[in-house]
Amino acid sequence: MTTIRKTAPLRLCVGVLLAACGLAGCAQAANPQHDETPTAGTTAYAGPLPKFSGPFANEFAEAYKNSTSDFQREVLADGVVDKAELSEAQRRWVSCMTGRGFTATVSYGNPGSYSVKARIGYTQDSAGTVVGECGVETTDYIEALYAEVIQNPTNKDYATLMVDCYRRLGVVGNDYTPERFDQESKTGVYSFNRNDHRVDRCNLNPQVQK
Repeated sequence: MTTIRKTAPLRLCVGVLLAACGLAGCAQAANPQHDETPTAGTTAYAGPLPKFSGPFANEFAEAYKNSTSDFQREVLADGVVDKAELSEAQRRWVSCMTGRGFTATVSYGNPGSYSVKARIGYTQDSAGTVVGECGVETTDYIEALYAEVIQNPTNKDYATLMVDCYRRLGVVGNDYTPERFDQESKTGVYSFNRNDHRVDRCNLNPQVQK
């Protein structure tokens, strides 16, 4: 199974697991009886915005304004994405993928955790395009905000969030600063072991405790 990345509209990168199959490796997906494939919009919202509040007010406003999906705007309008709304978005994504002839499953309630079995004749790139097209109308902003609010409830800047976690788990000392993390991120050369399992824990959930 190959991991590909679908870049979410906000800071979050939502990982998509794509099982890319060759012509000999996959069975043709059956034609679904129920097609819930959304009609993709192309124009961002230009009307009045809801009055958002809280640490993520700007992010919700940005997502609401930039989304081309009526469904996503309806979910975002109250400034909260709950688990039921996330699950409904993911259900719609699966239905969209099924409508395009793919076999897709999702770990419901877990943003960004998918398994997609490609149709005969589809390359990884072309299947990834369909994954993204279905996400535009169903999950993109919803998943991004759901995960980010949980992982970063006070909306700290990314470097501070990660360094706080690294310090808490003992990956770096208290003298390691967010500014240094930013600099090392730009060069890709880090002064700590990026293969440390504690780094993985922080990357998966920056709020993790010892």
